[in-house]
This record gives sequence, structure tokens and C-alpha cells, in this order.
Amino acid sequence: MTGAPALHEDVTTTTHAPFAKYLIIGGGALTAVGAALTAYGYTKIPAGCSLSSHQCAAPPGDPTFGKASSAAKNIDIGMVAGTVGLTALVAGVGWYVASAHTSSETQVVLTPTSVGLQASF
Repeated sequence: MTGAPALHEDVTTTTHAPFAKYLIIGGGALTAVGAALTAYGYTKIPAGCSLSSHQCAAPPGDPTFGKASSAAKNIDIGMVAGTVGLTALVAGVGWYVASAHTSSETQVVLTPTSVGLQASF
């Protein structure tokens, strides 16, 4: 009995936790929004004010104090959002890498007229 040579086909697939991708995307977006809000807050600090010393060179009751307070709130919110986003991003990448599962499937066909053998490992 002469038969055709056996045909082997190895198919390898790698899967990851599906929610990890959403965590990466959401974390990246929140990090970008936090960075943008922080940068916006820094640009809104009045010229006579210093964020590091928490002092403004303005007379009492001047609207500069309100502007400085608003800018500082934007910076604070941006920092918190950026930190939470970066944490989610790093956790998502770690989860994505740790959840990688590789499976291979081998299909063997003995002859064109015979039934093939399929095995999963």
C-alpha cells in the first residue's frame, strides 16, 4: 500500500486576559488626561504666585488668589488622575503579560481519502 506523505500542520495561538486590554487602554487614557490637566493647571498659575512656596504677591482680596487656587486644584486633580491611570496601565500590562496562554494544535492528514487526526495540547 503506497500512500501520500503525511501532512502536518502546527497551529500555535496565544491568548491573554481580555479585560487586561481594557485596563491598559483606560489606564493610558486616564494618564494622558491627568498629564494634560496638570499641565493646564501649571499654565494657569498667576505670574505673581509660586506653587512651591504657596505664596502670591498680591494685596488681600485680589482675584489672583482665586486664580491660583483654581490652578492648584487642577494640578491636584491632574496628579491624582495621572497616578491612578499610570497604576492601572502598569497593572494592565503586568496582567496581560502574566495571563499569556499559548496553545498549539497539530493536525495530521494521512491520505487525501482518509480521516485526519486532530490533537490539542
